[in-house]
Amino acid sequence: MSGNLSISSGKYERIVFSPEENKDINIACGTRQLLSINRVDFEAYDITRRIFNESVTRQTVDGIKVSLKGEEEEFVRSSYHVTLEMKVADGIMFGLGSHYDGYKCLNGIDLPLYQENLKISIPFFISTAGFGCLIQNGSYMRFDNTTEGIVKIYVDCADILELYVFAGTVDEIHASYMEVTGKTPMLPKWAVGYAQSKERYQNAEELLSVVKRYRQICVPLDLVVQDWLYWDDGLWGQKSFDKKRYPDPKSTIDKIHELGAKVMISIWPNMNGDGPDQREFKEKI
Repeated sequence: MSGNLSISSGKYERIVFSPEENKDINIACGTRQLLSINRVDFEAYDITRRIFNESVTRQTVDGIKVSLKGEEEEFVRSSYHVTLEMKVADGIMFGLGSHYDGYKCLNGIDLPLYQENLKISIPFFISTAGFGCLIQNGSYMRFDNTTEGIVKIYVDCADILELYVFAGTVDEIHASYMEVTGKTPMLPKWAVGYAQSKERYQNAEELLSVVKRYRQICVPLDLVVQDWLYWDDGLWGQKSFDKKRYPDPKSTIDKIHELGAKVMISIWPNMNGDGPDQREFKEKI
């Protein structure tokens, strides 16, 4: 299937691609060409599941880790790798979430999209040429603009591919995007202020002293983060404080609140040392 599609400014269109129905589409907003979908390739493959029959336990700096051995493969179902290729109008592209690669914009880069520590991938980008694209898929993806004027999206797993194309100003595109995804509640004012964190504060006195120092030198501070190892020695991931180093956590936090700051406590899901939380967890699984 091929053709021309016109999107009014401030509006969007949902386009669905499947192995059975492919589309070459020129997309415009009024007389302005936004992008052309050159090709959508579906490559069939089998999804398999690995079955393990042996576990290996080891102690690491992050606590006890368990790895699995003796794997066998079991067929789950068939799916597709998808390649979407678009010719895009000249403009500067931004988006795709929060990444630590140090780029200023998306032009000219090849960017993998997946979730990990310090990396938050959102398959949505906008262009100063007056359009935005949302690729509705939750699998691993890659954005490739290493060829000028061409955007390739590689999708690791899809039965169909949904593409939302938005037209208009940046504000209009964001408004249309929220129609599709839902509106994000406004964060409280303190949450957009400065947050102080380090690896790590050793005790309650140090944590409180940091906030006091910020107030003394008149540097704005809205949040201080207590990172790991605040628990009793050896009780990895325990959700309570070592009473020797944090004798009265409520009093410490109340004092920080009196200084006009909030406290965030980093919690760790992996547990070790047979502490109260770990014992409760074992009883309930």
